Amino acid sequence: MIGLLFAVTLETTPPGPPLVHPTSETLAHVLAQAKIAAGTLDSDVKSELEVWKIARNGLSGSQTLLTAGDDFRTDTTLGPSHDARGRYHGTEWHQDYNGFTVTETGVHPGQELDETALANAARGQRESGVTLIGETDSPAAYVLEVAPPRGTLEYVFFDKSSYLVIRRWRVIEGVRWISSYSDFRATAGEMRAWRVQRSDGRAFNDEDDVLQSVTPSATRDEARLQVPPDARNPVALSGDRVRLPAKILADRIILTATIGGRKVNLQLDSGASGILLDRSVADALKIQTFGRSTEATAGTYVASSAIVPQIVFGGARLNDVEVETAPFVLWADASTPVAGLLGFDFIAGCVIAID
Repeated sequence: MIGLLFAVTLETTPPGPPLVHPTSETLAHVLAQAKIAAGTLDSDVKSELEVWKIARNGLSGSQTLLTAGDDFRTDTTLGPSHDARGRYHGTEWHQDYNGFTVTETGVHPGQELDETALANAARGQRESGVTLIGETDSPAAYVLEVAPPRGTLEYVFFDKSSYLVIRRWRVIEGVRWISSYSDFRATAGEMRAWRVQRSDGRAFNDEDDVLQSVTPSATRDEARLQVPPDARNPVALSGDRVRLPAKILADRIILTATIGGRKVNLQLDSGASGILLDRSVADALKIQTFGRSTEATAGTYVASSAIVPQIVFGGARLNDVEVETAPFVLWADASTPVAGLLGFDFIAGCVIAID
């Protein structure tokens, strides 16, 4: 979500993993042993369904992951919220609780370049951007630095005994993300981690995922893998064309909504990925929130989610809509306090004409 107003804070991230010392191992040997350790998916397996128990943002939930070659679909339920994402024949997509399906391109180009670099290094390509920088004692692991041009700086830890990947240390936009892998089990010909833990060092953002089951299949469920249509449209209009209660102040478009019988000013924002409501307003309206995450836009803040039964704009309304709640302070002019942003999840549900 963008458009929040906060004091700017600066964070520094260590450039690499601590206490790395020289090793007599070679990059080629580590990668060759790692390939053997990882195993190979059984040839008769065309797709797999994984069921996970997950803990994120102070919530417990579940996740299913259907994979078939390079195609996949993930469905995640946390608290009252559900979303899905996937990739089908190269097209990535995401569908949020509010029902809109969005196709995406170039979402994680740095990470994709990292995976390509590792694959190239395993094939012996010298200019892959992958370097064995040493080993660590805790954990006992060989450490590879993955830094291809335009990629994401990453350190991959290979266990010194098993040669399985037990940790990945990735730096994204100045924030260090650490993923740890444990409880390895032989699954359909491959050794896989049945527990994955992630942390970026910020409060409320830790994740702990535990695999419950894996069901291999000799077929593909094409219907489930395909990019789904919109699940619903939360925007409802009282007629084919309605006039919204709005005013233009300088370069801002302010709409007056009714939430729980109270008037609330919201700014139309085409740069916002969803709908934002000031936390103090949500509290005053007694809107129940769920989950907590630490986010950063022009500063660091704690955000939660909420499902609002109805937001009314004259002849238009939003029904059963998920919003983000966070501190938000904005005055459009001396008499117009603004308590949030109306972004994609409103704009995508209708055609807006501005005169």
